[in-house]
Amino acid sequence: MNKRVQEADGMKRGPMLTALLIGAFVAFLNENLLANALPGLMREFGPCPYL
Repeated sequence: MNKRVQEADGMKRGPMLTALLIGAFVAFLNENLLANALPGLMREFGPCPYL
């Protein structure tokens, strides 16, 4: 094994997995909130003239 692979073996996976799961949850939440909010925003502010 090269040195880089050996260094990666000693890394803790828990904090990395936690950060990954939090990021995925935030992305999922963002998509759901925007999907529900955009129709109301379009009604409130009116459609763009080029649409």
